[in-house]
Parts: sequence; C-alpha cells; structure tokens
Amino acid sequence: MNEKNFINDFFINLSRFETENALSDIIAATCNTCFQFKKLFLEFVFSNKDLITKCPTEIEREFWSDDNKFRFDFYFTTTDNEKYVIENKFYDPHDHFEDYTKDLKEDHIGFIANYNVIEKKYTHTHTWKEFYNFIKLKRNEFTKDELLLVDGVLQYIQEGCGIMEERNFNLSSVKDLRYFVKALENMLQKHNFEINRKARGSSEERLGFWCYKNNSYWFGLYLHDELNDGFSIWSGIYNYKMKETKYEKLKYSVYHDDDTSENCNGFKLKDNYLNKLSDESIEYTEKLKILEDFILEIESIK
Repeated sequence: MNEKNFINDFFINLSRFETENALSDIIAATCNTCFQFKKLFLEFVFSNKDLITKCPTEIEREFWSDDNKFRFDFYFTTTDNEKYVIENKFYDPHDHFEDYTKDLKEDHIGFIANYNVIEKKYTHTHTWKEFYNFIKLKRNEFTKDELLLVDGVLQYIQEGCGIMEERNFNLSSVKDLRYFVKALENMLQKHNFEINRKARGSSEERLGFWCYKNNSYWFGLYLHDELNDGFSIWSGIYNYKMKETKYEKLKYSVYHDDDTSENCNGFKLKDNYLNKLSDESIEYTEKLKILEDFILEIESIK
C-alpha cells in the first residue's frame, strides 16, 4: 500500500467518529500543522485572503467566553487584538447567534455546518461540503508533502459529513440503496425541508427521513414490494393533530399514485419512473430530476 492510500485509510477509519468535536479537533490540528491549510480555512470562512497575515497564533479549541458561559469551537486573536470565533454544528439548529453577538463583532463570527442552513443569521455561514469543494479546487496550492495530509483530511470530511460524489446509481443494487437515500436527503435539503434527526426515519422495512416544511413528511424507500423487485418509493404527508383535513388532489399527477390512510396521505412514485431509477442507461442527472420533481409535486399538494 502506498503512503497516500495509507494516510487516506487512516482518516477513513477516523471518520467513524463523526461528531462535531472530532471534526473540529482534526481541522484545528491541521490548521496548526499546515500553514497553507490554515490560510485557506480562514479565507474560506471569513472571505478574507489577508486575514492570515494578522493571525500568527494557533487556532484554539473549546475556548471559554469572557463570562464562562460558552465554549467556542474555534478561537483565535489577531495582531490588532481582534477576537474571532468559528462555530461548527452537526445537525444542530442552535446557532448561539444572540449569545455570541452580544460580546463579539458579528463579522468576526464564522458558522459552518454539515447541513444546509435554511435561516442564515451569520454573514459568514457555510457548509462543510462547500469547504470540501473549495479545498479540492485549491489542491495545486499545497506542496506534495502537504497534500498527503490535506487529502486525508478531505477524505475524513467526505466520510464524516456524508458528502456524496456524483455518480450513477441503480436501485436494483443493494450497495446503491444507501447512496440513493443520501441523494434523497440532499434533494430534500436543497428545497429547504428540515430533516428531523430525532425521529427514526429508517427501520428493517424502510430507509428514509422524517422532515418538515409546512407539513410533516416522510420520504423514502420501502424495501418490501413484490410488484417492484422488492422495493418502492413513497412519501407521506402526516398531520396527526388535524385528522379531518382533506388534502386537495392534483388535477393531474405526473409522478405519484395516491394511498390515503387515517392519519396520512401516502404517495407512491409511479412504476415507470421507479424503473428508470434502476436503469443503468439513464443518466444520473435525469434520475435526480425525477426525484426532485416527485418531491416538488408532493409539496404542491395542499
């Protein structure tokens, strides 16, 4: 095994510690080890290429606020005695905006998350996927030795944050089912559905997500459907507090069939589109478009 693969495998194994603290530790350690990585990290978060010139100190972890009420994920000071902090969040909407902006300049606070942030309060709001793509485009700015470390860190970010590489998938293949579920999650987040991480979206019979956008939804894949090679794709609109609510059916449903039960309206992706998701000759982009249009059609049901 060559050295590059050895380091990548090391970071892949680390990625099972997929917590915000673990990622923050790795990013801070990399910044304090590799100057160029630190330079680009600060440039990315604060949109300031020159910030590194005023930051000779190390980036600190879990630094207490002046009132000892909060610990900042990343903290550093500049040569002109300005304080900067970066908040890292994994599926946690509590952004501490009101707390942090009491004592810190809003422009000196960075926010980076492993999910799409719907309500962007901070000026410097980003995702780890954006940072991942940013560093990949900057690989030519690292030395050969630095790249051994940086590529390993990128591997960790990709694995730990569930960043997908775009590729085709086949729903008839068991190994592609998890990939499809991740594609589904990304599409829901793209259209500002809030994923409920506390609710159990998957079980032995299904893979999917509970989410919310004006209504409570479940989107996902049922694994037991004798008519469709063992699986089918469904969405449900749930409204337990308003059982008598009658949803208006679309005059012409392109992507879904209906199945109404007492507490929810279930909508199944039509078989002709399901078959396309299992057809290897269909392009990846066309499959994503089917998934997107199905989601938007279900959302349009009132």
